[in-house]
Amino acid sequence: MTLLTLLMLLPGCSRELEGDDPGECADDADNDADGLFDCNDPDCAGAAVCSGGDADTDADSDADTDSDADTDSDADTDADTDTDTGFPCSVVVYDANPYDGQTGVFYLTAIEWSFSQVDPSATASVTRGGTPVPTTLAWQQPTNVLRIQPVTPLDPSTAYDVSVTWCGGALQAATTFTTSAVGTPVVDPAGLVGRVYAIDLTAGRFLQPPGVGALLQQQIDTQFLLAVTSVSGNDVGLRLGFVEEGTNPPTQDHCSATGEGIGAFTDPYVSAAIGDVALDLQGLAVSFDDTTVSGAFAADGASIEGVELQALIDTRGLVDLVQPGGAPDSVCVLVAAFGVSCVTCPGGGDFCLPIEVDQMTAAEVPATTVVPLTPADVAADPGCP
Repeated sequence: MTLLTLLMLLPGCSRELEGDDPGECADDADNDADGLFDCNDPDCAGAAVCSGGDADTDADSDADTDSDADTDSDADTDADTDTDTGFPCSVVVYDANPYDGQTGVFYLTAIEWSFSQVDPSATASVTRGGTPVPTTLAWQQPTNVLRIQPVTPLDPSTAYDVSVTWCGGALQAATTFTTSAVGTPVVDPAGLVGRVYAIDLTAGRFLQPPGVGALLQQQIDTQFLLAVTSVSGNDVGLRLGFVEEGTNPPTQDHCSATGEGIGAFTDPYVSAAIGDVALDLQGLAVSFDDTTVSGAFAADGASIEGVELQALIDTRGLVDLVQPGGAPDSVCVLVAAFGVSCVTCPGGGDFCLPIEVDQMTAAEVPATTVVPLTPADVAADPGCP
C-alpha cells in the first residue's frame, strides 16, 4: 500500500467511543480505555440509561389558584423540559499515557492525557505512595494534550498514581503505572564501548508530524543500529547506521551512510546529535538530516530504554513512493491537506518534514559492528545502487 493510499484512508479512521455500540453505557466496562465507565463517561451523555433520573420534564402547571380573585391570566405553565444529562461540559478524555496499569514505564517519561479540546480548568496531581510529586502542567497544541511533567526524574521500579480533573472539577479520572528498573547508574560505563543496539522505528510512537506520523511510520519501516564508540567521563561517542533489510539478527546496510556524534552522558542517560544519515529505502535515497538520538542504558548495558529519535526527512526522496515521476514537492502538497507544512531543509528548499519518534527500546545485538561510511564510500561501492 502506498503512502498516498494510506493518507487517503485517513478520514475514514475512527476512535472507539463509550456508547458507540448498543449496551456499552451499562456494561460496567471501560470500552474506550479512557479510565471512565458507562454513565461516568461523557461519551454516554444523552444515552437513555444515563438520563433516566435527571430528565427534568417538570411541566409545573402552577396555575395560581390563590383566593384573592387574582384574575391576571398568568397561568404560568412553564414547561421547562430541560433534558439535563448531568454532564457539566462536553470535554472528553480520549486516552492517557502511561495507561492505567502500565508497567515498565520509562523513568523520564512525560505523563500525557489527550482531550477533545483544551480545558483551562483541568488539574492534575501525581503521588508516590501517597506523597505528592512536584509537576508542571502545559497544554500541547494542536493535539489538545495535557502534559504533566515531573520536575525531577521518576524513581525506578516504583508505582505512581495520577489523578486528573476537568470541567471545573466536576469530572475526574485516575490511573496507576509502575516504572521500569532503568534509571540507576550503569555498572561498567567503559564496558559499553563496542556494544551495538537495534532501534526499530515501527515499534515507537510517532509524535511528529502530527496527524500523518503514523502513516509515514508504515512507509519508513526500517531499523537503525546504534554503536557506542567511546566513553569518557560525561561524554559518550555514538555511531548510527541502518540495518540491511531482511537480516536477522540485524546487520549493517553498507549502502547507507552512517552518522556520528559525541553525546552528553548523565549516567545512565545519553543524548547525542548524530548529524545527517542517508537511507536506501526501496531503492530510493532518503536522507535523515540533523538527526538526534537519546535514551538511557540499562544498568547492565544490555539495552537502551526510552529511545527517542528526531530528524528532518527530505521528502524529495519519497516522491516516487507517492507519485512516481512527480514534482519534488509532491509529498509536501499531499501532507498540506492535513494541516502539516514542510520546513526548510539544511541544504535549502522547503521539502523537509520533522519527525519525532519515542517510546522505543533498543536491545543489544551481539557480535555486530557498525563501520563508518560516508556518502562517498557508498557511491564508490559497486555493489550499491
